[in-house]
Amino acid sequence: MLLLSALTAIGPLTIDLYLSAFPQIVRELGTTESRIQLTLTATLAGLALGQLLIGSISDAIGRRLPLLTALSLYVLASAGIVFVQSVEMLTALRFVQGLTAAAGMVLSMAIVRDNFEGFQVGKVIARLMLVVGVAPILAPTIGAQFLRMGSWRLMFVALAVFGVLLLVLAALRLKESLPPELRRTGG
Repeated sequence: MLLLSALTAIGPLTIDLYLSAFPQIVRELGTTESRIQLTLTATLAGLALGQLLIGSISDAIGRRLPLLTALSLYVLASAGIVFVQSVEMLTALRFVQGLTAAAGMVLSMAIVRDNFEGFQVGKVIARLMLVVGVAPILAPTIGAQFLRMGSWRLMFVALAVFGVLLLVLAALRLKESLPPELRRTGG
């Protein structure tokens, strides 16, 4: 349950953690506020597209492989952001980050539906929705604390570390929850 909650939180944390760093990012990358705001739009677009793609893929090939692949790419994108020198590269990597963060959100719900029935599904999903509600509230405050410790890039180091932790835990603890006979075929 804790792992599924953490997977659900990765999307809201990815979106909101860096909001307090916008002025610092503008100064460091020598760009405008509107261009930095586009990085948020790119993340949201990636998150929306990721939910559509990853959900469909996981219905066809199972939950585990898409989750592990997306978490691996999430870590790479987060680590890449630490080294960006242009707003264009930041925007592109934020899109990838959103696309791959969607896996945690959509697949945790799918895993719940695969493993629980009846009243239990509602109970577990309600707990996951609590995480979705609380994470966006806490994320900007956590991000502001990272700014007190150092550069905005530290936030993305933290997201990369969080991604690695989730990847390791998912690889060790999550088994495939969608048996081959229940997978969708034919597109």
